[in-house]
Amino acid sequence: MMREVAQELLRYDRMSTGIYEYPLAAATHIALRKTGDFLASEQGSSISRVIFTVFLQIDVNSYKKILPLYFPPAPPPSERSGDAAQPQPPAAVESKEKEKTSSAT
Repeated sequence: MMREVAQELLRYDRMSTGIYEYPLAAATHIALRKTGDFLASEQGSSISRVIFTVFLQIDVNSYKKILPLYFPPAPPPSERSGDAAQPQPPAAVESKEKEKTSSAT
């Protein structure tokens, strides 16, 4: 699902949340988590830009809402400290994803 293009760009094909009715929030969590995992890997170290292509405004809204859980915005320089707590993605999403994957096989 992820492909490197020109060694610096990551493309992620979206899941079928429309007519195939895959839950949008779950799909967004999966895409963001898998992207973060890839970027943290040796292969992902050369990626300088990630683009999520979505169809509808509801998709955009989902990414805007969930993105900070996986990629928190950097605090302003005046507020940076080593002790700042980072938001964590909900654990329930992973267990629901495993259930969905198990039932699909």
